Amino acid sequence: MICYYNNSFLEKNEIKVSPFDRGFLFGDGIYEAIRTYNSNLFMYEEHLARLKRNLIKININYEKIDALEGIIYELIERNNFSDNEVNVYLQITRGESFPRKHEFPAPSVSPTIFVYALPIDTKKLQNDEGISIILKKDLRWKRCDIKTINLLPAVMAKQEAVLQQAYEAVWHNGNAILEGSHTNFFGVRESRVYTHPLDNSVLPGITREIIKKLCKNLNIPFVEQPVLVAETNLYEEFFITGTTTEIKPVIKIEGEILGGGKPGKISTNLIEAFTELTKNYYGN
Repeated sequence: MICYYNNSFLEKNEIKVSPFDRGFLFGDGIYEAIRTYNSNLFMYEEHLARLKRNLIKININYEKIDALEGIIYELIERNNFSDNEVNVYLQITRGESFPRKHEFPAPSVSPTIFVYALPIDTKKLQNDEGISIILKKDLRWKRCDIKTINLLPAVMAKQEAVLQQAYEAVWHNGNAILEGSHTNFFGVRESRVYTHPLDNSVLPGITREIIKKLCKNLNIPFVEQPVLVAETNLYEEFFITGTTTEIKPVIKIEGEILGGGKPGKISTNLIEAFTELTKNYYGN
């Protein structure tokens, strides 16, 4: 498989990452995950805008950012993935600096850029059956709006979910439900969709914004107000979203079956609308 690494297209086993790269040493970097529909990068401009915002937030200056779209499409072509839908992973770190110091390196240090793509097995995308989640007390840092590569809390939470045969671990702050380890979280109550408002405790998901637009198109009230842990029993249905997750109805929380173990009406309607949107997607 061919990847893109620091201005070169290389076989993955040819890539050598320095042990002094700040991404390796500190988790000092930003990432994006993008996918295609109909061989077109889905919501690319929105992903690029979020990437730019996050790089600014942590003071990484990557001057070639506007060339990334062409790089990604060339990467897909070089791997002969043009006839497949693909997931794309893109990572930018602050670069290599020696010796190891917490403060930023000199401005002359160039960021490290890494991109790879993998085909999606669309047969494995099962949105209609529903998933199970667990709830976890949020122990992360206070800037969860930044899509940083420093993901150890998310890794540990996701692994705990897997060990409990659940799809996702969803964070809460003791009162309000925030988001999943790699997803946004939604509840449906009295035909209204609720989700945590955008602040430092949740990531501004691209699919989250699509849900907001689809709700408007379907005349479903979209309320940016958190679901409270103590009030989950008042909601008729729940679902999570993400770039690779798409929309997945939640039918079990902490082992408790919801809605008779079947996805609810609002979740199903949103999945149908999202499927129609992506089926007819040919670029921004």
